[in-house]
Amino acid sequence: MAGKTVTEVRLGSPATSGYALRAPVGTAEPDTAVAALDPAYVDQGYVSEDGITLDIDGKQIKIRDWNGDVIAAIEDETSVSLKFTLAQRGEAALKTMYGDANVTAASGAVSKYSYTGEQLPYSQWVFELKDKGGPHRLLLHMAQVTAIGSMEIVKKSVMQQEVTLELFRNTAGVFFTHLLK
Repeated sequence: MAGKTVTEVRLGSPATSGYALRAPVGTAEPDTAVAALDPAYVDQGYVSEDGITLDIDGKQIKIRDWNGDVIAAIEDETSVSLKFTLAQRGEAALKTMYGDANVTAASGAVSKYSYTGEQLPYSQWVFELKDKGGPHRLLLHMAQVTAIGSMEIVKKSVMQQEVTLELFRNTAGVFFTHLLK
């Protein structure tokens, strides 16, 4: 539809529960905003009120003519990342940040976790969203935790950490897909 229409304005509100989910690469991906998710997608727990931030950074080489005027712009590199803060210290969130082998848990209760600095595996992500237009999903086809932020340990705040995911193209060349209802 051309022009202004409020029905095309979407909110980034999370679903009521289970809004940040991670699965191993190769897990069946949803193809609609309402399709049932494969049970391999694991809920990561609470995400802070800051929500998620998707950053698309493209760099170009500018080709100039003899006069110094830009006559072409060639895509040189593209980087896509997503940041959010995990505010829950459960088994799933800790395995995301520190690696599966570095988290010890029994019956869902974590007894310890360690930081080794190892490279974390690639995974798929789904962020479940909702608004007046209905549910929508942000699907990350292949992503890797490339940074975890500082953790303040203070009396008047929860222990939470920012997670940075670097997104990679899937076999179709796609970084992410936003599924709308």
